[in-house]
Amino acid sequence: MQASGFLRHLITLLGGTAAGQAIALLAAPVLTRLYAPADFAIVAAFVGLATILSIFATLRYDLALLLPKQDDDADVVFQLSLVVMGTATLLICVLLWLFGPLLIASIPAFAVAAEVLPLLPIMTLAVAGYQILNAWANRERAYRAMAGAGVLNQGGNVAVAVLIGWLKMAGNGLLIGRILGQIAATVWLAALLRHRQWPVTARFSDLRVAAYRYRQFPFFNVPYSVLGALSQELLVFALLAFNHPGIAGQFVLVRTVMLLPARYLSSSLGLVFFREAAQLFGTPALEDLTIKLMHRLGVAMLPLAVFFVFWSEEIFVLVFGQDWRVAGQLAAYYAPVGFLFLFTSWPERLYEVSERQRVSLGIELGGNVLKVAAVVMPLAAGAGPIAAIIGYAVADALYHVAYLLGLFRVGGFRNSRLGVLSFNLLLRAAACSVACTVPLLMPLPMLAQAVGGFVLVVGIAAYGTITALKQGATP
Repeated sequence: MQASGFLRHLITLLGGTAAGQAIALLAAPVLTRLYAPADFAIVAAFVGLATILSIFATLRYDLALLLPKQDDDADVVFQLSLVVMGTATLLICVLLWLFGPLLIASIPAFAVAAEVLPLLPIMTLAVAGYQILNAWANRERAYRAMAGAGVLNQGGNVAVAVLIGWLKMAGNGLLIGRILGQIAATVWLAALLRHRQWPVTARFSDLRVAAYRYRQFPFFNVPYSVLGALSQELLVFALLAFNHPGIAGQFVLVRTVMLLPARYLSSSLGLVFFREAAQLFGTPALEDLTIKLMHRLGVAMLPLAVFFVFWSEEIFVLVFGQDWRVAGQLAAYYAPVGFLFLFTSWPERLYEVSERQRVSLGIELGGNVLKVAAVVMPLAAGAGPIAAIIGYAVADALYHVAYLLGLFRVGGFRNSRLGVLSFNLLLRAAACSVACTVPLLMPLPMLAQAVGGFVLVVGIAAYGTITALKQGATP
């Protein structure tokens, strides 16, 4: 694909994802005033469980859909994904029926979601189906359909949650919104793709051959994805286990806000980049594309990350209400993680393209061990939930650094270029820190100081972005 085609598809996905994220962001101040922090923790636990189960429901064969060169081979992989999903969902239903009470009694995440546990297979099926259809749409370059489904997912979720919360129709409106939004997006995506040529029924022998050909996905990507999902929800699960649902909900909001830019990019840029990486892997063009994207993202987003370190508490109180002051304090610790996630979220499929998933699995294992120690040790020692959150943030930042180095290794990229990029960003971070400190030294009201700092960092971000676009060069 030429650069213009890449940019066109990227803009389509970015636009759709931006609309969906804008809906979620604009609705957040309303939702935080309709629901308590503990409600957010319950939703996070339920969605976290569904996400983990959806990994087993696809065995990550959805990721293999972009790799076959021939459409006939991709058709077989698509059907294999559907067969696995249907079989796994039935198995999950049976296991929950047999062992649900035991899981509720022994695992805090299941206990928190006990009342809505029968809905877990439905959410799992919706998430898994969405992942498979999204991958199929990406192969077909149906980017408008993908963008529309993303908007419907967020819009439906928010509309239902706000309506239920406003009318006080039920106590779990946040959760109902998430489920209905996910189902609506999956059905909508399937409907938009109905006019395309769906694969004909493959023989069992073809499915078996495809399952063996792409066996590295269930062998490596399933444990890697499960570890990644557990890593993401580890802190929430641990806080719930130690009976801190309020703080868990505060952290859920922090994670949502601070990772919003990275998730926005990974859900759009990552899909287009995955396809390009599959075509350009092993060529200098892929290294240039990757470094250029990282450079432009860094100069645009670093000033905002520094600003959050200085002013996150005031921002959260102003936007989300007084009940979320603790979330604002936690955001200052988590801002560096959100910035680092910008560089590891969208290029992560380099591990699949290079078929070196064992490297990412090793990094994920090491990162999870570090995070568990950083969270459980303070909680068990009685240091409190804030200490556990700080420990988690530090461990998560170290994990992202290791993950980025692994990406450069499997991609065959030069570490010297990463070093130059890092040095440039550190200089910009120093300049942004000065820009945020200067207003604090002035005899102004706190709000005026924050506005002054924000204007300065936005100016730095705009200047860096315009300069990078004009130069068109990479570090």
